[in-house]
Amino acid sequence: LALFPVDIRPETGDETCPLSSPGTPSDAAALTALYKGASVVIYTSGTTSRPKGVLLTQRNLLSNAVSSAKALHYHSRVLSVLPMYHIYGMVCGMLVPLISGCTVFLNDDSRSLMYNLRYSGAETMPAVPAILKMLRDSAADTGSGLSLPGSLRQIICGSAALPADVYDFYNRSGICVQIGYGMSECACVISVNRIGARKGNTVGPAIDRCIVRIKDPDPGGRGEIQIAGDTVMQGYLNAPDLTEQAFDGRFFRSGDIGYLDEDGHLAITGRSKNLLVMSNGKKVVPEELESCIGGMPHVREVLVFLSGGNGERETVAAEIYPDPGADPEQARLDVLDAIDRMNGNLPIYKRVLKVFFRDTEFEKTSTRKIIRKPAAAAVLEKAPQPESAPRAVTRQIAELIARLSGVPAEEITPDSELFTDLGLDSLYYTTLINEVCERYGVTVPEETFRSIRTVRDITSLIRAEKATA
Repeated sequence: LALFPVDIRPETGDETCPLSSPGTPSDAAALTALYKGASVVIYTSGTTSRPKGVLLTQRNLLSNAVSSAKALHYHSRVLSVLPMYHIYGMVCGMLVPLISGCTVFLNDDSRSLMYNLRYSGAETMPAVPAILKMLRDSAADTGSGLSLPGSLRQIICGSAALPADVYDFYNRSGICVQIGYGMSECACVISVNRIGARKGNTVGPAIDRCIVRIKDPDPGGRGEIQIAGDTVMQGYLNAPDLTEQAFDGRFFRSGDIGYLDEDGHLAITGRSKNLLVMSNGKKVVPEELESCIGGMPHVREVLVFLSGGNGERETVAAEIYPDPGADPEQARLDVLDAIDRMNGNLPIYKRVLKVFFRDTEFEKTSTRKIIRKPAAAAVLEKAPQPESAPRAVTRQIAELIARLSGVPAEEITPDSELFTDLGLDSLYYTTLINEVCERYGVTVPEETFRSIRTVRDITSLIRAEKATA
């Protein structure tokens, strides 16, 4: 920075926008020497695999920090709450504000966060969804509406999906939330929503000096997100095979699934490593369901995974850590009811048919992401009894099925299979569906008729019909 004045003029849209003034040939030689080789080895968070050492040069870091500064437009006082050993904390919590001429306040402890916000008079704060949800809940607990300091005007949010209700909370309070997307391998920020220009559920257009493409998109335009440019790492430390696997030519393979809209705004729909692939080839993106369930009342944390296989019927399952301040029994009933309604609007293979509740938070990485595979494996190993909501419609259907099958109504659950568990043949099955149609005034198209397999499928069909009506 001492050698070359950094240009943070507003974005030009030119991917080749220089980091600094043109300079002389000797300047260019010095710049090349300055940027040569890795300057930082920073480890990935290990959300889906073992942490890997990411090799970043000064060019990587400065390209990202300068381009991010142009896109984010920090205010003058910044509270840094994220760890410096993570790329998000290093770049957005330190490099970007320093390059932008800001004063940086370092938060010492999460328990002191609210106090430090007030004491520092911070206007900008980079954060992760877990921190924003915690602050939102703390403000709500006061019973007097928003209790966050009036100085806070801008929040940068990344690392995980931000629930819609949390975004709406800050937005209603006049605080600008800029949602972005990034990763260690790209020196932090890849794309971010600009101030006043957020589009739906996107994470904004790419920053300068960063090129994003969608590889092998499906008919809906979704495919793997790949990134090239000056921000992309040199490789993984002592792992040439992993480095080779990580690149498609000059493009880094993010492993994330998404699409670019007509204005070049990037939308993330899931992660290929997290994709739930059933034995019949059906694919479920867990993040989509987690985002929906995470916005339900009383849900603090949620993990969606695949249950079954090896002869057992495969189903989508969810483990939930409910809000510890809520009444446990009421929270369970409310959540199960909300999931039941959600299922009525989903294809059968995507429906969450098993729900587990836990008493403690999930184990997380340093950036507050749930460590997925160990958590899902622990649920399946313990094999707790999944829960389902006691609903009047379910009881009525159970009584109807009991009359046809001879199975006691109290033994019939929402997940009972009509054919294998309850022993209905095609005649009784057709009789059941006809009686359901007459009793509840629903119409069953032929393609839906053939896909109904459980009691829950029937109750979801009834609720979907009522909702449409």
